[in-house]
Amino acid sequence: MTRNDHDISDPPFLLPVSRTTVEAFEQGLPQLLRRVDDALSAHPEINRLIGYHPLQTMRRNLHYHGQFLAMLFAFGDCSLLLQNLSWLYRAYHAHQYAYGYFPLELKGWSDAVEKYLAADVVREILPIFAWIETRHGQLSSQQPGVDRAVDQSTEETWGVIRHKFQAALLAGNHQGCLTLADASICSCDTLLDFYQQVLCAVMSDIGRLWEEAEISPAQEHLATAIVGRVLASISLPKDRLTQERGTAVVATVEHEQHQLGPLMVADILAGDGWNVHYSGGNLTQQDLLRKLKSLQPELLALSITLPCHLKQAEQTIAVLRQEKSLGQLKVLVGGYALTGNPDLARRIGADGLAGSFAMARVISRQWCADGTNDQT
Repeated sequence: MTRNDHDISDPPFLLPVSRTTVEAFEQGLPQLLRRVDDALSAHPEINRLIGYHPLQTMRRNLHYHGQFLAMLFAFGDCSLLLQNLSWLYRAYHAHQYAYGYFPLELKGWSDAVEKYLAADVVREILPIFAWIETRHGQLSSQQPGVDRAVDQSTEETWGVIRHKFQAALLAGNHQGCLTLADASICSCDTLLDFYQQVLCAVMSDIGRLWEEAEISPAQEHLATAIVGRVLASISLPKDRLTQERGTAVVATVEHEQHQLGPLMVADILAGDGWNVHYSGGNLTQQDLLRKLKSLQPELLALSITLPCHLKQAEQTIAVLRQEKSLGQLKVLVGGYALTGNPDLARRIGADGLAGSFAMARVISRQWCADGTNDQT
């Protein structure tokens, strides 16, 4: 089988790369980004290729792409590459990026690597870029919504509520959303189900609708804002446990702006007897360490949505492990970046991976009971 015979679903056979290559790419990334930016900005057709979006938007995306590549080389995880390539092509093209943009950006990265990095590093990285280039035709022919999932096992009642909630959300009806939430939540178990079966499912669908350009960025932002208001309005049910299991800190990794998931985790843990300190989004590593040293919690629930933040999560956990006063701390991770990939949780140094709110509650209960089990 030749390289061109590989299906898009086949993992690239060129990963992982050496530690030397990882370090060289990370150290050279600022210079590489400037080179790619200059090359793309100078292209006579760039405005058409990026759908007449502002060049600043392209530059911000390039920054994320560079972070993603650094993470990819560091972890050598083929599934992350395949998953994010598929998403990148679908989402960008739905938002008027021409398919011709992708090989142009890839060439920019290839030229920059070849110009600024050492020959042995180039020999490891360029074949990966070449493999991506061979997948361009297949990626360009993807149909919208190919990974749209429908959960057939969801209870009919929650399905009806989810449908009504999403309709109200897209209509900008905050009061309607809040009324549905109030009517649906009567216990900590129904709180968990409402968060998982309604809010998470609806926001996942909102993301797909944005990805496919069926709703505007303004509608997506409004939906996020309304869900945030609903979460802020929800009171913990009366059957919440009053016996304290311990102290838990819920946070996102540094630079991570997605806060709805960790907000829900904080409520789930609080209803299950934990003394929860929610730290919001984008807490710096230094501030998180300071907070943990002050509170001395038993549990840290750390959310990672964007794959480009996995390296930061690994660094943060490594710093926490070096702090002797936090020897009792268990780190539970979750979020889109880790979906379906428990090996990544181990690699970044976490004690456990929660793929759902129910799993977060189960694992935290077990740790509270024995403090030793590894659930990754």
